[in-house]
Order: sequence, then structure tokens, then C-alpha cells
Amino acid sequence: MVKLPSHYYHQRCYWAHMVTLRCSARCPFCILNGRGRRIAQKEMSGKEILEWWNGVEHQPGQKLSIIGGEPTMHPDIVEIINGLKNYHITLTTNCKSPFYNDPDFNKKFKVHPTSTLRINTTFHPHHLTADEYIAVIAKWRKSSYFVDQTSFVYTPETMKQYGDEIRKVSANIAMTEGSFLGFYDNEYGFSAPFEPENLMPNEGYHDIKRVGERCGLTDLNAYRHICGQATGQEVQCWHPRRSLIIGPNGNYHHCHYKMYYDIGPVCNVKDFKPTPNKDITCRHYGLCNWCDVPRVGCVKNKTAKPQVLNKLYDKKERGLPEIDYLFTDIQKFGIKYSLECNKLKWFEYAYSLLYSGHRIRGKTLDVGSARSVFPYYLSHRGYNVTTIDVSDGPYRDEVGGKFGVTSIVGDLREFDPELEGQFDLITNLSVIEHIDEDTRAIQNLARYLRPGGVMVISTDFYTRYIEYPDANRIIVSDRPAGSHTDSRVYTPETFERRILRPLEQMGVKRVGNTDFNNIDITKREERSVRGLYTFGIAIVRKQT
Repeated sequence: MVKLPSHYYHQRCYWAHMVTLRCSARCPFCILNGRGRRIAQKEMSGKEILEWWNGVEHQPGQKLSIIGGEPTMHPDIVEIINGLKNYHITLTTNCKSPFYNDPDFNKKFKVHPTSTLRINTTFHPHHLTADEYIAVIAKWRKSSYFVDQTSFVYTPETMKQYGDEIRKVSANIAMTEGSFLGFYDNEYGFSAPFEPENLMPNEGYHDIKRVGERCGLTDLNAYRHICGQATGQEVQCWHPRRSLIIGPNGNYHHCHYKMYYDIGPVCNVKDFKPTPNKDITCRHYGLCNWCDVPRVGCVKNKTAKPQVLNKLYDKKERGLPEIDYLFTDIQKFGIKYSLECNKLKWFEYAYSLLYSGHRIRGKTLDVGSARSVFPYYLSHRGYNVTTIDVSDGPYRDEVGGKFGVTSIVGDLREFDPELEGQFDLITNLSVIEHIDEDTRAIQNLARYLRPGGVMVISTDFYTRYIEYPDANRIIVSDRPAGSHTDSRVYTPETFERRILRPLEQMGVKRVGNTDFNNIDITKREERSVRGLYTFGIAIVRKQT
């Protein structure tokens, strides 16, 4: 029996198991996909889930939410619900999945005598008809289950498209309205850029009082501060003290945002390690999922501070758990498929995927890919990836075909109008130093971003600026003749002048704070590449 620290038994501590991320619906406003499509995960079996929750010491009637995705898509959902002991179980369902194809679905649950079952439902009129929903609710209630929530999501489009269906349900069942929580604008709809002004609901919502009562959004300015930013800030967060959230694969995460995108789990339930009863440093504040607001309160976190996202390689960050977790996964993927994975690349990969504020699993252009593991790992993680390079076309065609990655042979100095405004994320890693017309190339890439799109740039830095093509020949003097690459190295001043300022003149501005003197590269031991030179990173975002 696992005895948890006392803070897990606080009345406001939320216990939940997201048994699957799979869903039978395809809602354009999915709450799980607030920052892009969620990351698919393996799933614990029903037996494993029961061993965990029944093995945790708890008081009779402890509240436990079984959620998804659509939890009835888990193959062992009946075993799970029927096997939980001494819990007040809440099952959240959209009322349409293969589980409901059985006309006797409502007879499958025979909850343990020590537990109770509460059912929360949401009517998604684009997913099932009013008649189907009414029939499901009637069957649940006929079996004497407590159907607590019968609601629909009020979005900017719902009543226009499905008003008749919603009114039909409301005439038969007492319906409650749930506000859409997420980003929306008139031009891009539910794919709107991540800007505070696009976060819904806002002051124009027709029933703002209900939003406060139902969702805990009592201060919309604070709500935008917590959930509506383009990139994350660093805070001391106490949400981990008020939640026990287990993902499909058994990973325990500090919050919903980290669970949906599998960011730095605390541990797996097979080797459970509780969080301490203290605030936890988090680097994702401002990107928070709206589900977590009620547990921290709808107030601004006073410890929030911007992160330095434009800086030189810092080896001290390699030990951060969420960075180690990500890069270890990339390395394993590279080994499995015999793909190149430079051990120094953890810095660029971590800032690209964890801290850039990009649309997760969005449309991505990876630049100068050569034989790098990164674009194929991105595709493996569900990104829609295109690679562009002047070389390695046959290789990229072959490997890209295995992972669904499109390859383009193209010169970045030449603008391609077909790519304009197409990408949510551009990863431009260790490329621009090898291009003679670097400013022109970076400006072309900026035009390929969609509004709100993010570009991550990394390149080489040295104690003095050395113009293309001579840097590698001058600095790496121990290489055999003819083996050097054509390149330049930047200083903070020349990088600003040649790269960042031209981008800012186009409305593509850096995010986070800037400190290219965070490392003293006059010291050889601080230069990451064999003590000869180092590299740095910049993150820029196209303004809307």
C-alpha cells in the first residue's frame, strides 16, 4: 500500500487518471489540444490501473476522475470502473464510441459495493445527433447511475451551426452551457495565433458570471496571464501540491499541460516518487491549460519572470529533468533507426520543443536537415514535417518516406512563393553560418511563417566575427586540408545586426529576454565545440 504525503489528501487535491488520449470525436475546439495536438501515448492495462489506484492508501469516498480522450475507448474501461474500490468515481464521456454500439452498454458497469459512480457528459452536436444523445442519457439514468453533467460547449460557431439540435436536447434534458476555453479569432477560427486577445472567453462573452461560477475564471486578466501567452515564463508553482494526475502510460505529471504534451514527468507509477509539499519551479507559466486554473486560483502568479531564450549554449541546463527526458527520448529514437544525433544538440532541441511557444505538432519546416535525427523525430511525435536543403536529396527522400516527411531541394537564398505563410514552426539549426547571403536567407524563411509562427535559429559564436567562408579554416586548424566547411562565426553584435534586426524590421520579433553574454566565451572551457568556439540560439515569432 502506497501512503502519500499529507498534501495529496487535501480536499482541493485533484486525483485523475487520463486512461487514454484517443477520442472518438474530432472537435476543432478540443480542450486537450489547446497548444496544438496532444502527444499520443501508450496505455496502461486495466489490471495495471487497478493495481495502482487500489494500492494507494485513501479514505472511503476519495474522489477520482477517469478521463480522456474518450475513456470508453480504453479496451478495459469496464474492468477499471468495476474494479476500483472505495472511490467516488467520475467518468467523463462524450456518449459516442464503440462502447455505445452495444445496446446494453448501460448494464456493463457493476461498480464495487464500496464505490460510487458519477457520470459527466457533454453533447457535441457535430459528433452525434440530439436523438442519440437523449437516448444515451435515458439509458444511463434507467440504470440508476447519477448523470450529473449534461452540457454543451458554447463556441463562437456552435449556436449558428447547431442551435436546433441543442434546443431539441434542452427540451428533453436540463442542459448547462459550458464556455469554450481556448484560442479563437475570426480569420483563423480555432487555429488562431496564441495571443492574449484571442483567448476565450473574454469580456464580450454573453454570460460572464457563469464563466466565473462554472470554470473558476473570476479574473479574465489573470486568466490571460496564466493561459494566454505566446511563450512561457518561469514561476514557482504550487499546482503540483494540489493534483495527482496520471497519464495513459502511467507517467505522473505536475499539470494537464505537461501531461498532454508529455513534458518532463515526475515519475511513473511503477516507481512512484511524490512531489514535495512546496512550490515547484516551472518554465511553462503562461501556457497553462485552463483545466488547472481552479486549483491554483484565477490570480496572477507574482513570482513570474521572463525567461532568457536568446543566449549562448549553457551546459548547466543539461541536468534539468524535462530536458534530460526529452533528449534521452530523441537519442533512443536515433539509435533505433540509425539516425545521427549530435550530443550537443540537446540545447537546440530542448528550446525548440519545450520553450519556444510554438504550435505543438503543427506544420514544420526543418532547414538544412542533412542527416539529422530531428525532423524524423518530430514526425514520429506527430508533427507535419517538411525538410529543405541544397543537398542530401536522395537520402532525405528515402528516410523521409519511412516517416512521412516531405523533402525539398531548395536554396534558402531564393524565395519560394509556394511556401509563404505555411509554417507554424521553422527549425533553423546550425545553418545560417554556412550561407554567404545569411540576411537574405533568414528573411526568406521569415516569410514562410504563418502569423504567430515561431522560428528557432541556432548558429556559431566566437570571440570575434569571422566572415564567410573562412571561419572554420581559421578556428579549426587541426583538420586536414580540404576537409573544412565554408562558414562564418558571429559575435553578439554581428548576430544582432545581420540576423535579428532585419527580422524585427519585418515584424518577426524575438520572444523572451536576450543575453548573449550569459557565458564568458573568452574562457576556452566555456566553448562547447572542442573548446574552440560555441553556438547560441534565438527564438523569433511572426507578429499577428
